[in-house]
Amino acid sequence: MKESIRVYVTRLIKQYGLKPSRKLGQHFLVDERAVERFVNAVDQC
Repeated sequence: MKESIRVYVTRLIKQYGLKPSRKLGQHFLVDERAVERFVNAVDQC
């Protein structure tokens, strides 16, 4: 079974001790549909 992007990103965040900075407006994209829409939009450029 394919690991979901949410599980994968969460595992990497914990593994490397990463924390987004709200001050810098950082976040981690974990919605697979949003990732697909983003990639499709970039491919059309």
